[in-house]
Amino acid sequence: MHTRGHSSAMFPKHQFGLRLPKAIPVLGMTPARTWVLATSFVDASFQRNPVAFDIYRHLGGWATETEYVNVDWHGQDYGLYYVGQRIKCGQGRLDVCHRDKDPAASGFLLTIDWAKPGDVAIQSNVTSTFFNVLYPKGALTSQEHSFLVRLINEVDLQVAGLSKHDYFSKIVDFPSFIRYFILEELAKDVDGYAFSNYVKIKNGVLFHAAPWDFDLAFNFACMPRYFTNALTGEAETGVRGWNVENSRSDALWIGPMGFPGGSVQEFGMNKRQLFLNIWKYPGFKVAFATAWREARQRALGDEALVSMVAHRSRVIATSAERDLHIWRHAMLPTQDTNRCAFWNCCAPQDAQSFEEAQEHLTSYLLARARWIDANVDLLN
Repeated sequence: MHTRGHSSAMFPKHQFGLRLPKAIPVLGMTPARTWVLATSFVDASFQRNPVAFDIYRHLGGWATETEYVNVDWHGQDYGLYYVGQRIKCGQGRLDVCHRDKDPAASGFLLTIDWAKPGDVAIQSNVTSTFFNVLYPKGALTSQEHSFLVRLINEVDLQVAGLSKHDYFSKIVDFPSFIRYFILEELAKDVDGYAFSNYVKIKNGVLFHAAPWDFDLAFNFACMPRYFTNALTGEAETGVRGWNVENSRSDALWIGPMGFPGGSVQEFGMNKRQLFLNIWKYPGFKVAFATAWREARQRALGDEALVSMVAHRSRVIATSAERDLHIWRHAMLPTQDTNRCAFWNCCAPQDAQSFEEAQEHLTSYLLARARWIDANVDLLN
């Protein structure tokens, strides 16, 4: 058992990774050895990640299963968490992973993110995007490394329009990436397209693999620095704007006095550039629009979106309110803890009210879906 998270590690309520001696079906979920005991301290609805996973599954993809638990450790109540599967290779999760003498016939799992210590990281030539190799773990053969470098750079060249030959649709799976774009556009995630992008390579084709890390999504943060359009320079928070077009070139970070949000970390690049290039690739927006309209007729209709939040809210309401009470004075005994942390919350009143937080989540989902409905036909 170990603590986990990036910015979330700075909060008083921690998240944990679990590794069991053998694969078991925790709380009835698919058997596995590795799990997360997760929570988002800043998410007073307690369900941004589970809702994102639901949406992806509704669209036909695989996503982490979750089950809520109340955590009591040696007699101390730590409040509401969920147990969830890690994104890993294996039966019941992602079955793409296998090694073949011919790398083109192998299956790889990667994440587009920061370059991670301990993982093989391949940086693409055009957009400088880092691909961390999660499977196979450890050193690659020279043939595997060469194959991945060639494929990653060819994808980068194709979507940037710099390749002599156009065969993007033969090396990138449109349906899986469109599924991911639908989720990311509905969520309008602060970190979306920039970090925690899990992809897989199967038979020489790049697929989106699974969603992860949506605690800053669904109208959590209203900060122009994260929602400024890279093409127009205009900032649009709330339900408006295409999120993939928003530049992600910096992040608030720890200041010289050691406080979160006290400095700005400059990336020197738009971390979303690869996905922006995919968005701009001829035919992709039209395919996205078609898939969105189909999803709204079935999987992501208003009733389905409302139900995702309402059902979960009924299950966790009592535990959620208790959690807010437990951590209300986590920093100072006489002052309410700011669960917005170093972000400017779109709805600060959510931070101490589960009822308001889940209502805000529902209203955002409906309003955002209707904005996309009204603007998707303008894509070309």
